[in-house]
Amino acid sequence: MLPVNRVPRDNWYVAAFSAEVSIRTDPVLGPFHRPAGGDSDLPMISIQTREPRRRPSLRLCLAAAQGCERPQPACVMPEPPASARQDYQPKGSAMKISRRRPHVQPKLAALVVALAAVLPFALPASAQQITIKEGHATIKSGMDHWAFAMKEAVERRTGGRVTINVFPGGQLGQQTQLVQGAQLGTIELVQVATEFMTVVDPRFDIFASPGVFDGVEHADRTFHDPVFQKEILSITEQKNIKIIGISCEALSEYASRDPIRTLADFQGKKFRVLGSKMEIEVLRRVGATGVPMQLGEALPALQQRAIDGARAGIVVFVPLKFASVAPNVLRTGESIICVPKLASKRWLDGLPGEIRTVILEESAKAEKANVAYNITNMGSMYAAWKAQGGTLNELSAAEKAEFRKRVSTVGDEIFKGSPEVMRAYQVLKAAAERTRKP
Repeated sequence: MLPVNRVPRDNWYVAAFSAEVSIRTDPVLGPFHRPAGGDSDLPMISIQTREPRRRPSLRLCLAAAQGCERPQPACVMPEPPASARQDYQPKGSAMKISRRRPHVQPKLAALVVALAAVLPFALPASAQQITIKEGHATIKSGMDHWAFAMKEAVERRTGGRVTINVFPGGQLGQQTQLVQGAQLGTIELVQVATEFMTVVDPRFDIFASPGVFDGVEHADRTFHDPVFQKEILSITEQKNIKIIGISCEALSEYASRDPIRTLADFQGKKFRVLGSKMEIEVLRRVGATGVPMQLGEALPALQQRAIDGARAGIVVFVPLKFASVAPNVLRTGESIICVPKLASKRWLDGLPGEIRTVILEESAKAEKANVAYNITNMGSMYAAWKAQGGTLNELSAAEKAEFRKRVSTVGDEIFKGSPEVMRAYQVLKAAAERTRKP
């Protein structure tokens, strides 16, 4: 198997039987992909022997390019005269190999070059197509906005060579399954809340730290701090996941069956949480219990009264119609719900360089546009929540101050037993201070 420009031009060895020359195409990347160990994107030519003991001939197998069921004869090279051929017969073999002299070699060389020139235009578009699956668990949220912005921009810039199929609402699985899909390479792009990434690396717990951020915009500035990015963005790569972006979707809030207006109202209640130690400890400090649960399981659990409420954001409560079961939302905003944009690393690394560049560039652009969208979207969702019959509650100033005081040391308590996580937490807090506006 040789790239076109690697075939020897001075010495052509042709077995003393006919041969088929065929083009090997990759089913995903098309014929012009980078061969392993190679340094250029070239079609690959293989020579397969057939019809032994017949005179030498060359048949070009264009079945892959033209849809032919059988190889079609394209050129028959005449038997060279004895004076123009040197015969060689390997020891113990019945096969005789002829080495043609340079005066016939240009014909074959010209034929191969011509094949390389015309094949790209003959190949079907499907052979060059790259299809990407993107999955996330929510609907009508910032995740949708990022995914469809990516889809439109990437497909436009690649001229349709790349197609991104977006699967919202957990169609490819809930968030744990999406993470597993990215690790295995069965799903190319996924978006999941940081709390579901703690099974990959415990340092993801720091993103939900209470009392660190002033709001969504401040969190976004923190996550784009160069020192923070250098420390954090590569932590998943050994697990075959590459972080290609992080967006902040919403503030943390509590939807419940019964109204919660004071800290005492939390006592004895059970709330669905994403699953991080941070969330569970926050609820413990106000006398409640955090119950780790997939998003798709929360509504049935509320309907069956297995839990009393759910900790999430308004951008989750409205599209999933939590108001039908838990119509009371307490706005606390002690932490931010953050959503990393993740790619399967081996898949991303295996893409042609120009395609990989487009994906990374458009991810960054979509992420930047996501900030303004998420802020606007939160305002719209609060109005929609009321339209659905839900109520919005807030703690009094004194209760809010007490709540913040209780949860302000959660991070230090949770991370003190893990030097690696504590280091990441300190980097996060330092970045938050650098990016905080007066």
